[in-house]
Amino acid sequence: MKRSLLLFALLCFTRATASDLFPFVLPWDDAAPGITDCSPTLDKPAGERGFITARDGHLYAGDKRIRFFGVNICFGGCFPEHADADKIAARMAKFGINCVRFHHMDTSVSPRGILQKDRRTLDPAQLDKLDYFIAALKKHGIYVNLNLHVGRTYPGLPTSETMASYHKGVDNFHPAMIEMQKEYARALLTHTNAYTATPYTGEPAVALIEINNENALFHDWGNGALDDMPAPLTDEFARQWNDWLKRKYADNDALRRAWNIREEPFGNEMITTNRWSLEQHGGARASLTRTNDAFRLDITQAGKENWHVQLSQPGHPIEKGRTYTICFRAKSDAPRRLSVGLSQTASPWRSLVHSSIRLGRDWQTFTIPVTPDADETNARLIFSGLGKEKCVVWLADISLKPGGVLGLRPGETLGTIAAFAKNTFATRTVEAQRDWIRFLWDTERAYWTGMYRFLKDDLKARAPIIGTQLGYSPPQIQAELDVVDIHSYWQHPRFPGKPWDPGNWFIKNISMAAAPDGGTLPRLIAGRVPGKPYTCSEYNHPAPNTYNSEAFLMLAATAAREDWDGIFAFTYSHGTDWDARKIRSFFDVDQHPTQMATFPAASTVFRCGLIPATPTRTQLPDPDDARETIRTGGIWSLIKPTQWEQTNGVFTVTAPRAKMLVGSVRGRHFDLGNGVRVAPGETRQDWVAISLTEMAPHRWLLTATGYAENTDMGWKNPEKTTVGRDWGKAPSLVEGIPATVTLPRATKVWALDERGQRKCEVPVRRSQLEIGPQYQTLWYEIETR
Repeated sequence: MKRSLLLFALLCFTRATASDLFPFVLPWDDAAPGITDCSPTLDKPAGERGFITARDGHLYAGDKRIRFFGVNICFGGCFPEHADADKIAARMAKFGINCVRFHHMDTSVSPRGILQKDRRTLDPAQLDKLDYFIAALKKHGIYVNLNLHVGRTYPGLPTSETMASYHKGVDNFHPAMIEMQKEYARALLTHTNAYTATPYTGEPAVALIEINNENALFHDWGNGALDDMPAPLTDEFARQWNDWLKRKYADNDALRRAWNIREEPFGNEMITTNRWSLEQHGGARASLTRTNDAFRLDITQAGKENWHVQLSQPGHPIEKGRTYTICFRAKSDAPRRLSVGLSQTASPWRSLVHSSIRLGRDWQTFTIPVTPDADETNARLIFSGLGKEKCVVWLADISLKPGGVLGLRPGETLGTIAAFAKNTFATRTVEAQRDWIRFLWDTERAYWTGMYRFLKDDLKARAPIIGTQLGYSPPQIQAELDVVDIHSYWQHPRFPGKPWDPGNWFIKNISMAAAPDGGTLPRLIAGRVPGKPYTCSEYNHPAPNTYNSEAFLMLAATAAREDWDGIFAFTYSHGTDWDARKIRSFFDVDQHPTQMATFPAASTVFRCGLIPATPTRTQLPDPDDARETIRTGGIWSLIKPTQWEQTNGVFTVTAPRAKMLVGSVRGRHFDLGNGVRVAPGETRQDWVAISLTEMAPHRWLLTATGYAENTDMGWKNPEKTTVGRDWGKAPSLVEGIPATVTLPRATKVWALDERGQRKCEVPVRRSQLEIGPQYQTLWYEIETR
């Protein structure tokens, strides 16, 4: 008896304070039944009701409405060993995952990808692993979303460091690249899975097929990624452009009459001195030297913000609405972006206009027309955006002139007009710009609808088709396919030096619940296209954000209320280190304790509709209006975030069967409706993410999450915005959240272990329970009368 009492004390009443952390690892192969097990709510096998179809603005499995709570899986993670695949599928089902998006299968060659070294032929061993994994998922009621092009660079075709990765944008118009996309799609989708005896074109467990991830002509041209393509790619782009013009204009006279309206030739040079001011703020250190008629800017110590190093020249009178042209040559010691613009010289230092350009290691000439939005008698020309990194940038032949807007340039005729570069786009007249935007629109539309018809008519694919994501391609074009999709991240990692440098990055370590503008959610809400199924196939609040257990609770609640059709965490895993027992990287959630612990609640709230649907009304603009918006503001300006109601730093849900409390809550008491009240205690960050979810009649799951990190995590600053390469070691550590919870009719409560099994009972007094770090858990089971 004494031994039992001692064990009970060790399990349930270990003393802890707000600063205490304890190990909490969710086993990679856990499929144990219990309150955290969502697998009984999944129809098995996936596809048993028939093919997924898109109708009446939603997705259906046969005649039943279906919502997907999914995850991505990337690179080598797409190809687990057979024995691991069965366990992973069972665990996913337990956590409420009913769809897996297979992502970045094409980026690497085997064993991290599906392709052989020629990057065109599918690897049989990898294909076998993929087939077995998909069959295991199907058995457990989990559908799949197959991505076609994600990260493959097309073999035999040129690229350059100033272009976007993976030939993005180019493969929307280049015939050879489009043919290779069709070749890959045919090989993958018509292949018969040896374990289901069904080709993927006719597999009812294939819920969605996506043509091209985050890849569209409008986006990559708008980013300047197509400005300096190698000659074979540029020549093909120009050929298609001139063919389009010839179809519209009968001859050169007709073209000239249309394009030469409202021309404004160059005025006098405004830069008449070589005197420049170098500003250094926030601990940044830089030097400016002049060599061979060029300025060399050396940033030897980074600051905390991009604007902490600025090179500027004041004294320029600027008129609102007038066009000015900034011209210069530049290069850098490594590819990076540079901000260029005009701003006020004194407080409030308002930016009048700015542009972001992409620098490479070779000299490039940049011509940037700008139209200030205010008058300023003493504006400064400013180069900035480099303050957060050590680097070297060279600038030469800097010029600022009024005017510079032409229709046809000297010597241009039908058949000889170069493709418009983004960095010189505003030097063309409005009518020339409108023609270019219409050409991009027609070219993009032909690509997406052509690939759609190939998949549906030639390959006979039954699954609904996604093109790419909003923000990359116009919603008017994507709405011609079956499903409209979008991606979003809160505080995505930024890389001030080399892209994706694992040792040089940072995040903003802040909670989205405290964002006055609603963070990611208003834009996601605004992206919905009336009458079309809507999914968010990538979402996360990346690690090591110490507030990121809010991510999928807030997304699931919003998606349920807005009546979306699918949400997907990015990502379950990038590899096959399934038993890491620690937070591995920015995005992997499978071993992230506080994020993964929220999955059963988030999945149940969304898939089972525990929050009544009251969707926001959205409208799809006319294509002509959309093209004009793109011309003046870019592709991202098509989605205007909805109005967000201020929440005083707290996100709450008060539905009868689902309660949530996320945000800064110390010393505050919250009424979540239906007699449920929560009074959080002191935590490390004065912040909690608490959810109460009715998983079955009279059975509730309480999750309470907060701070998490790895053992010996190597934080580089007090703000905890980066760990560089030092992610620490296993096991992952969490804090226990103290709170007083009032739940009417609560009769019994248990603290749960890492498999969601009851480990000890929590006292209930007058429907009130006290949770806290003494139980060393993130979740609790509650029985009510």
